[in-house]
Amino acid sequence: MSEYITISSRPSKSPTVHDGPDYYNGYEKRGRCVIFAHKTFDNPRISERTGQEPRKIDFKKDQIETTLIKLSRRKHKNTDCLVLCISTHGNPEQLHAKDGPYDSKLFFEYLNAKSYPSLAGKPKLLFIQACRGKQKDEGFEIDLCYFDKAAKEEAGNVVDDDLTY
Repeated sequence: MSEYITISSRPSKSPTVHDGPDYYNGYEKRGRCVIFAHKTFDNPRISERTGQEPRKIDFKKDQIETTLIKLSRRKHKNTDCLVLCISTHGNPEQLHAKDGPYDSKLFFEYLNAKSYPSLAGKPKLLFIQACRGKQKDEGFEIDLCYFDKAAKEEAGNVVDDDLTY
C-alpha cells in the first residue's frame, strides 16, 4: 500500500519536507478528530437538534476557541492529519454554540500552518453540518451502483440499491 495520498495536482503553498501533489500518510498515528456537537441552545428560538449522542455536547463559544488553541499547541509531528467536525445550527455568516452565535471563520484562523506548525503540509479537514439559511433542501433520489459485486456483498447488503435523502 502506498504511503502517499494524492489530493490535488497542485503543490502546497507552504514548503515542507513532503512538498508536492501528494500528502504523506505514513506517520505513526493517523491524526486527531475533534467533534463539536450541539444539541441544545440557550436561545429558546433555536430548536433542539436530535439524532446525535457524542460523549460531549453543547460547547460554549469560549470552549470551542480554547480547544482550538490547545490543539494548536499540541505536537502533531507523528500524525497524518487533523479533522474537525461541527454539528450545529447556523446562518450564512455564523454557527451557533450553546451560548450564542460565533463567526464561522474562527476555524480558518486556526486551520493553517502558522497556527499548527507541526501540521504544515498535512491535510486539515473541516466538516460543517449545519443549516446556514432558510432555504430548504428537498433532497433527490439517486441510484446507488456497485461497480464491484464483491464490495456490495462485503458491505453485507446493508445499502439499498435505491437511496433517498
